[in-house]
Order: sequence, then C-alpha cells, then structure tokens
Amino acid sequence: MGSPLSQSAAAPRVVGALRGGYCPFLQSRVMNATLPKALVAVVPAGILFIGSVLLFLRERTLGPFLQMLGAGCLVMVVLTHLCEALHLFPWMHWGSEHSVGHYLDLGSAVLGLTLFPVGYLLHALTKRHANPILRRGKNGTHNFH
Repeated sequence: MGSPLSQSAAAPRVVGALRGGYCPFLQSRVMNATLPKALVAVVPAGILFIGSVLLFLRERTLGPFLQMLGAGCLVMVVLTHLCEALHLFPWMHWGSEHSVGHYLDLGSAVLGLTLFPVGYLLHALTKRHANPILRRGKNGTHNFH
C-alpha cells in the first residue's frame, strides 16, 4: 500500500484514462465482456452465411450472391470481435479508433448490413415475378402452385 499522497497523485491518471476510453487496469474486464458477445453472435451469423451459400448454390442469381456476400461481411464482423477478445493480431490495434482493425470492422458491418438486405429484396422481387403463386389453368380455373 502506498502513502495517501501517492494514491492521490495516481488518481488523475486513472480518471484521465477513463475519459479517453482506455484504462489498462480495466482492459481485461472489457476484453472478457467482448468474448461471450462474439461467441453468441457466431451462431446467427453462421446460420445466415450457410443459408445464403445454399441459396446461392441452388439459384446462382444476383440476389442470393449479394446475400451471401453480405452474410460473409457479417461473419467478418464477428471474427474481428473474436480476434479483439482473444488478443489475436495485436498489430491491428483492435478497438482503437483510426486503426486497421477498427476500419475492417466498420467496413464489414456497413457492407454486411447493406448487401444482405439488398440481396434479400432483389431475390424476393425476382422470385415473385418468375414464379407466381396463382396461375390460370387452360380451362380458366386457378391452379395453386
């Protein structure tokens, strides 16, 4: 234990570090909170990616391709958070503003949240026109397909 003078001298450094968003004393708790969130996010991102890959392999059109690309970007977001939590590739400076890791995470999130819905919408619109639910039969009756 230090003297009260040394403890009070360290207080401004800790408060200043907390204002800046980085505190080496709290870093392990922050990183440990990232890991469970990233592990939980692996499941829905993986399901989206696998489903979009299967859809693309079945249809091979632009809509499913954009969905697959968007889902791949969302998987990249989850992987960047896993790398941040596990301290992999420290040269990427995960979690720091204006770092390669930050821009990889941000760019992947923007692309994923743009491409996946656009691909879904495009697939839904083209599927609707190509395969209508209600068709007229030869004798004028309605056949449901």
